Amino acid sequence: MTDAGRGGGALLALDVGDRRIGVAVSESGVIAKPLGAVERTGRKATLDALEALVRQYDVRRAVVGLPLLEGGVAGEQAEKTRAFVRSLQRRLPGLEVVEWDERHTSSEAREILGPGRLEPGRIDSVAAAVILQEYLDQPRG
Repeated sequence: MTDAGRGGGALLALDVGDRRIGVAVSESGVIAKPLGAVERTGRKATLDALEALVRQYDVRRAVVGLPLLEGGVAGEQAEKTRAFVRSLQRRLPGLEVVEWDERHTSSEAREILGPGRLEPGRIDSVAAAVILQEYLDQPRG
């Protein structure tokens, strides 16, 4: 049985950036689907939008891309992401959050989209789908 099937609900992935957060979902626990991006217009509005998605899709676990530096070290952007995750967990204490190494996901998203389809938001959402698909494809034991 998939993760989504075990606890009910869907899996959500977040690609957290300074201006927007790319979002993807997997309702089946098998395939990740880009949902779009949430513009970061303020902490409350951003958390409201994410809470609405968590409720809409009955999400129990969020996979958050952690932008590690080469060598797997957490730099300034990773710490900003962790601070945002703490805010999200305060808002949604029942939401399990898994950090996922997101190095190279934006470049993978650009490759998937191809030239001419690289508008802001779309890259973020596809990067979130890449994060989630990598998570879903990992061997479980």
